[in-house]
Amino acid sequence: MSTPAPIAPASAPVCGHTACTTAAVAHWTRRLTAVELAAIPIEQHNTGMQLMVYACGPHAITLDLAARIHQPGCSGPNAASLPTCDCTPELPATDTAPVTTTLATGWQIGP
Repeated sequence: MSTPAPIAPASAPVCGHTACTTAAVAHWTRRLTAVELAAIPIEQHNTGMQLMVYACGPHAITLDLAARIHQPGCSGPNAASLPTCDCTPELPATDTAPVTTTLATGWQIGP
């Protein structure tokens, strides 16, 4: 019986900054450019398509900016604009609906 070949681990994302190959420790999303969108088959298009952007610690943008969706032309991570970026990211969606939870019989919230 032969021994199966080991499964190679998935490669970890690396920093997207030019010439930096350090492992990524932060990520955020941006909208696709027209060129990137054109490379995707039309039947797979949707209005919410986003691309993950990765950065190492020194090339990461701020946490509050990383929580937002960036414009297609955002050049982050870009050393010239760090710790910010060169676009105006979309504000996070606000959920105004109240959150309700149904607990199991006998369960209660609080002490």
